[in-house]
Amino acid sequence: MFSASFAHSNSPTSARWPGFLQRRICLGTFGSSRRSGFLRKFHTQRAWPQKQLPGGSTQGVFALTALFWFFRRSTRDSSSSSRRRTGTGFGDGTNPYRELGVSESATFEEIQEAFEKLKIKYADDFKQLSKLEVLRDKIFDDKLRRRLQGKLEGIVRESPLEKRLRKQPWWKTSWLGRQLTSPGGLLYGIFKVPEKQYLRKTSIIMAILGLLGFFIPRFATSSLPISFITSMAFLYNRGQPEVRRDEFGNVGEVRPINRPAALKTMGLVFMFGGIGFVLAFALVSWFNIEQAVAVGLVPEWLQPASVVSAFVTLGMWAACTFFQVQPSSRT
Repeated sequence: MFSASFAHSNSPTSARWPGFLQRRICLGTFGSSRRSGFLRKFHTQRAWPQKQLPGGSTQGVFALTALFWFFRRSTRDSSSSSRRRTGTGFGDGTNPYRELGVSESATFEEIQEAFEKLKIKYADDFKQLSKLEVLRDKIFDDKLRRRLQGKLEGIVRESPLEKRLRKQPWWKTSWLGRQLTSPGGLLYGIFKVPEKQYLRKTSIIMAILGLLGFFIPRFATSSLPISFITSMAFLYNRGQPEVRRDEFGNVGEVRPINRPAALKTMGLVFMFGGIGFVLAFALVSWFNIEQAVAVGLVPEWLQPASVVSAFVTLGMWAACTFFQVQPSSRT
Protein backbone atom coordinates (compact mmCIF):
# COMPACT_ATOMS: atom_id res chain seq x y z
CA MET A 1 0.00 0.00 0.00
CA PHE A 2 0.97 3.63 -0.54
CA SER A 3 0.71 4.54 3.12
CA ALA A 4 2.85 1.67 4.27
CA SER A 5 5.54 2.19 1.64
CA PHE A 6 5.65 5.91 2.37
CA ALA A 7 5.61 5.71 6.15
CA HIS A 8 8.25 2.98 6.45
CA SER A 9 10.53 4.11 3.69
CA ASN A 10 14.09 4.72 4.81
CA SER A 11 15.27 6.37 1.61
CA PRO A 12 17.10 9.71 1.79
CA THR A 13 14.31 11.37 -0.17
CA SER A 14 11.58 10.33 2.23
CA ALA A 15 13.68 11.37 5.19
CA ARG A 16 13.59 14.93 3.95
CA TRP A 17 9.81 15.19 4.62
CA PRO A 18 8.72 15.84 8.23
CA GLY A 19 7.04 13.05 10.07
CA PHE A 20 3.78 14.94 10.66
CA LEU A 21 3.44 15.61 6.89
CA GLN A 22 4.02 11.94 6.11
CA ARG A 23 1.36 10.94 8.64
CA ARG A 24 -1.14 13.48 7.20
CA ILE A 25 -0.61 12.26 3.66
CA CYS A 26 -0.73 8.58 4.64
CA LEU A 27 -3.70 8.78 6.99
CA GLY A 28 -5.68 11.18 4.79
CA THR A 29 -6.36 13.95 7.34
CA PHE A 30 -7.09 16.59 4.72
CA GLY A 31 -10.85 16.26 5.32
CA SER A 32 -13.42 13.99 3.74
CA SER A 33 -13.77 15.89 0.47
CA ARG A 34 -10.06 16.55 0.02
CA ARG A 35 -9.16 12.98 0.98
CA SER A 36 -11.54 11.51 -1.58
CA GLY A 37 -10.24 13.90 -4.24
CA PHE A 38 -6.66 13.05 -3.37
CA LEU A 39 -7.29 9.27 -3.47
CA ARG A 40 -9.13 9.57 -6.77
CA LYS A 41 -6.29 11.52 -8.30
CA PHE A 42 -3.73 9.16 -6.77
CA HIS A 43 -5.36 6.04 -8.18
CA THR A 44 -5.67 7.63 -11.62
CA GLN A 45 -2.03 8.69 -11.53
CA ARG A 46 -0.68 5.25 -10.61
CA ALA A 47 -0.51 4.44 -14.28
CA TRP A 48 1.93 7.34 -14.85
CA PRO A 49 5.51 6.43 -15.51
CA GLN A 50 7.24 6.80 -12.18
CA LYS A 51 10.41 8.83 -12.25
CA GLN A 52 13.21 7.59 -10.07
CA LEU A 53 14.64 10.27 -7.82
CA PRO A 54 18.17 10.08 -6.50
CA GLY A 55 18.19 7.30 -4.00
CA GLY A 56 15.77 5.05 -5.92
CA SER A 57 12.55 6.31 -4.29
CA THR A 58 9.31 7.58 -5.83
CA GLN A 59 7.60 8.69 -2.63
CA GLY A 60 8.73 12.30 -3.19
CA VAL A 61 6.76 12.45 -6.45
CA PHE A 62 3.66 11.11 -4.73
CA ALA A 63 4.04 13.64 -1.90
CA LEU A 64 4.37 16.55 -4.33
CA THR A 65 1.30 15.32 -6.23
CA ALA A 66 -0.68 15.15 -2.98
CA LEU A 67 0.37 18.66 -1.96
CA PHE A 68 -0.52 20.00 -5.41
CA TRP A 69 -4.07 18.63 -5.32
CA PHE A 70 -4.51 19.67 -1.66
CA PHE A 71 -3.67 23.33 -2.23
CA ARG A 72 -5.59 23.40 -5.49
CA ARG A 73 -8.74 22.09 -3.76
CA SER A 74 -8.27 24.58 -0.88
CA THR A 75 -8.09 27.49 -3.33
CA ARG A 76 -11.30 26.39 -5.05
CA ASP A 77 -13.13 26.01 -1.74
CA SER A 78 -12.07 29.47 -0.55
CA SER A 79 -13.10 31.14 -3.82
CA SER A 80 -16.50 29.40 -3.85
CA SER A 81 -17.15 30.33 -0.21
CA SER A 82 -16.29 33.97 -0.93
CA ARG A 83 -18.76 33.94 -3.81
CA ARG A 84 -21.43 32.49 -1.54
CA ARG A 85 -20.75 35.16 1.09
CA THR A 86 -21.06 37.93 -1.48
CA GLY A 87 -24.36 36.70 -2.88
CA THR A 88 -25.31 39.99 -4.56
CA GLY A 89 -23.34 39.77 -7.77
CA PHE A 90 -20.79 42.51 -6.91
CA GLY A 91 -17.19 41.56 -7.49
CA ASP A 92 -15.72 43.86 -4.84
CA GLY A 93 -17.49 42.02 -2.01
CA THR A 94 -19.60 45.01 -0.91
CA ASN A 95 -23.34 44.91 -0.39
CA PRO A 96 -24.90 48.26 -1.37
CA TYR A 97 -28.35 47.07 -0.31
CA ARG A 98 -27.18 46.61 3.28
CA GLU A 99 -25.21 49.87 3.34
CA LEU A 100 -28.21 51.81 2.03
CA GLY A 101 -30.55 50.05 4.46
CA VAL A 102 -32.94 48.39 1.97
CA SER A 103 -33.72 44.82 0.99
CA GLU A 104 -32.94 43.26 -2.39
CA SER A 105 -36.67 43.18 -3.16
CA ALA A 106 -37.15 46.90 -2.45
CA THR A 107 -38.97 48.97 -5.05
CA PHE A 108 -37.68 52.09 -6.76
CA GLU A 109 -39.66 54.33 -4.41
CA GLU A 110 -38.30 52.59 -1.30
CA ILE A 111 -34.71 52.87 -2.53
CA GLN A 112 -35.15 56.54 -3.39
CA GLU A 113 -36.81 57.18 -0.03
CA ALA A 114 -33.93 55.58 1.88
CA PHE A 115 -31.45 57.58 -0.20
CA GLU A 116 -33.24 60.85 0.60
CA LYS A 117 -33.24 60.06 4.33
CA LEU A 118 -29.50 59.41 4.38
CA LYS A 119 -28.92 62.44 2.18
CA ILE A 120 -30.53 64.67 4.80
CA LYS A 121 -28.64 62.92 7.60
CA TYR A 122 -25.24 63.47 5.95
CA ALA A 123 -26.01 66.86 4.40
CA ASP A 124 -22.71 68.32 5.63
CA ASP A 125 -20.49 65.39 4.59
CA PHE A 126 -19.66 65.67 0.89
CA LYS A 127 -17.68 62.41 0.86
CA GLN A 128 -20.56 60.46 2.37
CA LEU A 129 -23.02 62.01 -0.09
CA SER A 130 -20.86 60.90 -3.01
CA LYS A 131 -20.72 57.39 -1.55
CA LEU A 132 -24.51 57.30 -1.19
CA GLU A 133 -24.96 58.27 -4.84
CA VAL A 134 -22.56 55.51 -5.90
CA LEU A 135 -24.46 52.95 -3.80
CA ARG A 136 -27.78 54.01 -5.28
CA ASP A 137 -26.42 53.76 -8.83
CA LYS A 138 -25.00 50.30 -8.06
CA ILE A 139 -28.39 49.10 -6.84
CA PHE A 140 -30.18 50.45 -9.91
CA ASP A 141 -27.59 48.86 -12.23
CA ASP A 142 -27.91 45.54 -10.40
CA LYS A 143 -31.70 45.57 -10.66
CA LEU A 144 -31.50 46.39 -14.37
CA ARG A 145 -29.00 43.57 -14.95
CA ARG A 146 -31.12 41.07 -13.01
CA ARG A 147 -34.24 42.10 -14.89
CA LEU A 148 -32.51 41.66 -18.25
CA GLN A 149 -31.29 38.22 -17.14
CA GLY A 150 -34.79 37.22 -16.02
CA LYS A 151 -33.79 36.84 -12.36
CA LEU A 152 -35.97 39.68 -11.07
CA GLU A 153 -39.55 38.63 -10.41
CA GLY A 154 -42.29 40.99 -11.43
CA ILE A 155 -44.87 42.46 -9.08
CA VAL A 156 -48.29 40.82 -9.27
CA ARG A 157 -50.95 43.50 -9.27
CA GLU A 158 -54.05 43.13 -7.19
CA SER A 159 -57.20 42.33 -9.10
CA PRO A 160 -60.19 44.72 -8.83
CA LEU A 161 -62.27 41.94 -7.24
CA GLU A 162 -59.75 41.38 -4.44
CA LYS A 163 -59.46 45.12 -3.96
CA ARG A 164 -63.22 45.40 -3.41
CA LEU A 165 -63.28 42.44 -1.04
CA ARG A 166 -60.40 43.74 1.03
CA LYS A 167 -61.73 45.66 4.00
CA GLN A 168 -60.68 49.28 4.42
CA PRO A 169 -60.72 51.30 7.66
CA TRP A 170 -63.57 53.76 7.85
CA TRP A 171 -61.26 56.76 7.99
CA LYS A 172 -59.62 55.76 4.70
CA THR A 173 -62.93 55.45 2.89
CA SER A 174 -64.12 58.89 3.99
CA TRP A 175 -63.60 61.96 1.81
CA LEU A 176 -60.83 63.33 3.99
CA GLY A 177 -59.13 59.93 4.19
CA ARG A 178 -59.15 59.58 0.39
CA GLN A 179 -57.60 63.03 0.04
CA LEU A 180 -54.83 62.03 2.46
CA THR A 181 -54.02 58.46 1.38
CA SER A 182 -55.15 58.09 -2.25
CA PRO A 183 -52.82 59.08 -5.12
CA GLY A 184 -54.16 62.21 -6.76
CA GLY A 185 -55.74 63.52 -3.56
CA LEU A 186 -55.38 67.15 -2.59
CA LEU A 187 -53.33 66.35 0.52
CA TYR A 188 -51.63 63.14 -0.66
CA GLY A 189 -47.90 63.06 0.07
CA ILE A 190 -47.79 66.01 2.48
CA PHE A 191 -49.58 64.49 5.47
CA LYS A 192 -47.18 63.27 8.14
CA VAL A 193 -47.68 62.07 11.70
CA PRO A 194 -45.52 64.26 13.98
CA GLU A 195 -42.77 63.04 16.27
CA LYS A 196 -43.23 63.45 20.01
CA GLN A 197 -40.64 66.20 20.33
CA TYR A 198 -42.04 68.19 17.42
CA LEU A 199 -45.62 67.71 18.65
CA ARG A 200 -44.68 68.91 22.12
CA LYS A 201 -42.95 72.02 20.78
CA THR A 202 -45.76 73.14 18.47
CA SER A 203 -48.47 72.36 21.01
CA ILE A 204 -46.89 74.41 23.80
CA ILE A 205 -46.19 77.50 21.67
CA MET A 206 -49.52 77.53 19.80
CA ALA A 207 -51.47 76.82 23.01
CA ILE A 208 -49.93 79.88 24.66
CA LEU A 209 -50.87 82.06 21.68
CA GLY A 210 -54.39 80.62 21.48
CA LEU A 211 -55.26 80.85 25.18
CA LEU A 212 -53.68 84.25 25.73
CA GLY A 213 -56.82 85.96 24.40
CA PHE A 214 -58.90 84.55 27.27
CA PHE A 215 -56.59 86.03 29.90
CA ILE A 216 -56.02 89.32 28.04
CA PRO A 217 -59.11 89.97 25.87
CA ARG A 218 -57.51 93.02 24.24
CA PHE A 219 -54.70 90.77 22.97
CA ALA A 220 -57.10 88.35 21.22
CA THR A 221 -57.04 90.06 17.81
CA SER A 222 -53.35 90.99 18.07
CA SER A 223 -52.30 87.37 18.64
CA LEU A 224 -53.64 86.16 15.28
CA PRO A 225 -50.79 87.63 13.14
CA ILE A 226 -48.24 86.19 15.57
CA SER A 227 -49.92 82.77 15.38
CA PHE A 228 -49.99 82.97 11.59
CA ILE A 229 -46.26 83.74 11.29
CA THR A 230 -45.33 81.12 13.90
CA SER A 231 -47.31 78.34 12.23
CA MET A 232 -45.86 79.21 8.83
CA ALA A 233 -42.33 79.05 10.25
CA PHE A 234 -43.02 75.64 11.81
CA LEU A 235 -44.55 74.22 8.65
CA TYR A 236 -41.99 75.58 6.19
CA ASN A 237 -38.93 74.51 8.19
CA ARG A 238 -40.22 71.07 9.14
CA GLY A 239 -37.94 68.30 7.88
CA GLN A 240 -35.06 70.55 6.86
CA PRO A 241 -31.58 70.07 8.39
CA GLU A 242 -30.47 72.37 11.15
CA VAL A 243 -29.13 75.77 10.15
CA ARG A 244 -25.38 76.11 10.40
CA ARG A 245 -24.17 78.45 13.13
CA ASP A 246 -20.82 79.95 14.05
CA GLU A 247 -19.05 79.68 17.38
CA PHE A 248 -21.13 82.55 18.77
CA GLY A 249 -24.47 80.93 17.88
CA ASN A 250 -25.26 83.24 14.96
CA VAL A 251 -26.80 81.90 11.76
CA GLY A 252 -24.02 81.12 9.30
CA GLU A 253 -25.93 80.43 6.07
CA VAL A 254 -28.70 81.88 3.94
CA ARG A 255 -30.94 79.37 2.18
CA PRO A 256 -32.84 80.16 -1.00
CA ILE A 257 -36.62 80.23 -0.77
CA ASN A 258 -38.39 77.13 -2.04
CA ARG A 259 -41.33 78.72 -3.85
CA PRO A 260 -43.54 75.59 -4.16
CA ALA A 261 -43.05 74.82 -0.47
CA ALA A 262 -43.77 78.43 0.48
CA LEU A 263 -47.00 78.46 -1.55
CA LYS A 264 -48.11 75.18 0.02
CA THR A 265 -47.32 76.57 3.47
CA MET A 266 -49.44 79.69 2.95
CA GLY A 267 -52.27 77.67 1.44
CA LEU A 268 -52.41 75.13 4.28
CA VAL A 269 -52.22 77.78 7.03
CA PHE A 270 -54.92 79.91 5.38
CA MET A 271 -57.16 76.89 4.76
CA PHE A 272 -57.03 75.45 8.28
CA GLY A 273 -57.17 78.91 9.83
CA GLY A 274 -60.28 79.59 7.76
CA ILE A 275 -61.84 76.32 8.91
CA GLY A 276 -61.23 77.36 12.51
CA PHE A 277 -62.77 80.79 11.84
CA VAL A 278 -65.92 79.23 10.33
CA LEU A 279 -66.33 76.88 13.31
CA ALA A 280 -65.79 79.73 15.79
CA PHE A 281 -68.26 82.01 14.00
CA ALA A 282 -70.89 79.25 13.96
CA LEU A 283 -70.33 78.58 17.67
CA VAL A 284 -70.55 82.26 18.63
CA SER A 285 -73.67 82.78 16.53
CA TRP A 286 -75.40 79.60 17.71
CA PHE A 287 -74.94 80.23 21.42
CA ASN A 288 -75.08 84.03 21.09
CA ILE A 289 -72.03 84.39 23.32
CA GLU A 290 -71.93 88.20 23.08
CA GLN A 291 -75.42 88.55 24.55
CA ALA A 292 -74.71 85.83 27.11
CA VAL A 293 -71.71 87.80 28.35
CA ALA A 294 -73.80 90.99 28.54
CA VAL A 295 -76.49 89.41 30.72
CA GLY A 296 -73.95 87.53 32.85
CA LEU A 297 -74.74 83.95 31.79
CA VAL A 298 -71.09 83.23 30.96
CA PRO A 299 -67.85 84.67 32.42
CA GLU A 300 -66.60 87.96 31.08
CA TRP A 301 -63.34 86.46 29.89
CA LEU A 302 -65.29 84.34 27.35
CA GLN A 303 -65.42 87.09 24.73
CA PRO A 304 -66.36 86.32 21.11
CA ALA A 305 -62.99 87.65 19.91
CA SER A 306 -61.18 85.28 22.27
CA VAL A 307 -63.19 82.30 21.01
CA VAL A 308 -62.48 83.18 17.38
CA SER A 309 -58.77 83.67 18.12
CA ALA A 310 -58.55 80.31 19.89
CA PHE A 311 -60.27 78.37 17.07
CA VAL A 312 -58.21 80.04 14.33
CA THR A 313 -55.01 79.29 16.25
CA LEU A 314 -56.17 75.70 16.68
CA GLY A 315 -56.56 75.35 12.91
CA MET A 316 -53.10 76.80 12.31
CA TRP A 317 -51.67 74.38 14.88
CA ALA A 318 -53.20 71.45 12.97
CA ALA A 319 -51.67 72.73 9.72
CA CYS A 320 -48.12 73.06 11.06
CA THR A 321 -48.24 69.83 13.11
CA PHE A 322 -49.68 67.22 10.75
CA PHE A 323 -48.29 68.38 7.40
CA GLN A 324 -44.91 68.75 5.73
CA VAL A 325 -44.26 70.70 2.55
CA GLN A 326 -40.53 70.10 1.97
CA PRO A 327 -40.30 67.40 -0.74
CA SER A 328 -36.66 66.53 -0.08
CA SER A 329 -37.34 65.26 3.46
CA ARG A 330 -40.76 63.65 3.02
CA THR A 331 -41.03 60.29 4.73
